Amino acid sequence: MNKTLHILNGGATLEIFKQTAIEGDTLTWNEVLAQGPITEQNFWETRQNYICETYNVSPASYNSQVLQEIEKLKQLKQYKDVILWFEFDVVCQINLICVLDLISKNLHPTLKIWLICPDKFEGIKNFRGLGQLNAVQFSSLYYTKELLNKSDLKVASKVWDAFIKQDIKFLSMLDTEEFARLHFLKPALKAYTDLFLKKDDFNLIETFFLNLKQKGITDQTEMIRLFWEEYPVYGFTDLYLAEFINNLSV
Repeated sequence: MNKTLHILNGGATLEIFKQTAIEGDTLTWNEVLAQGPITEQNFWETRQNYICETYNVSPASYNSQVLQEIEKLKQLKQYKDVILWFEFDVVCQINLICVLDLISKNLHPTLKIWLICPDKFEGIKNFRGLGQLNAVQFSSLYYTKELLNKSDLKVASKVWDAFIKQDIKFLSMLDTEEFARLHFLKPALKAYTDLFLKKDDFNLIETFFLNLKQKGITDQTEMIRLFWEEYPVYGFTDLYLAEFINNLSV
């Protein structure tokens, strides 16, 4: 049993992966759990309804692109290694703890779990993520993989449990030292919990866009570009950010 499963953080990463000579099976993570509703009960049904309604995705597509991919995690016994390719932002880090929680429920004794999670890449200014890389650059990251252990999985499961309960107070008080090899989880959680702090009934994102409007900047594309310059840590979709702008106009 020498097989490797690569868990990729989205379709764009999958396309780059296909251009490399890296061997192994793939699982593509196509959810954005940091956006939209979270419920303890009927979790995936809630997520499917949100994604389908918000992004005009059919239930059949959600099933094939999300749920069937996740089902691959029930087949971990056929793999020796799992390599996770994720990014430093809020969206990726929340997705990552969900994946690690699911992996922890399907572990076998000899399975090794590795994490590749860059926050910068030499020669690329304003690095945003894996989708900016070419096949050669992407392949070079393979040698930066870091081995995770059971302690990392326990931390991920603890954080994931608090996340699905939306226990914002708990998430905001977690000690950085607990995260060990999950280097970017703490700053991502801080950025996420900061969104629940209100100033004049507006959160951080709403306040940012309101300030732009007060400066006379109203072009939506420009507003989103400026947001990314200021807050690359979030990783939200442009469509999600556009909702904030549109709601401010109502």
